[in-house]
Amino acid sequence: MGQQFQALFERGLRFKRLAAIEAGAIVSSSVAGIVLALMGFGVWSLVWATIANTVVKAGVLAIIGWNTWRPMLHFVPRECRRFCASASTRWASARSTWWASTLTSW
Repeated sequence: MGQQFQALFERGLRFKRLAAIEAGAIVSSSVAGIVLALMGFGVWSLVWATIANTVVKAGVLAIIGWNTWRPMLHFVPRECRRFCASASTRWASARSTWWASTLTSW
């Protein structure tokens, strides 16, 4: 859930914010693991601590990310033509390979 926002933070060189998010996730998951261990969950406290780390980190990245980057419709016809040209070339190559294999198998 927060992976795309982590990539955007890294792309924007916002490592200080990423470090703060990761540190907060580590602290909260450590507290959760210690509390669960004291409650008698045993090795399952380690499992839940790892899950808590992932959930907290993804959640915080998603909350901050959605507030920072809003999805928008961004359509550039020039880019679409470039992708369509590439796709048609690949399609033509695949069809010619198929026809060649079909004709040689007769």
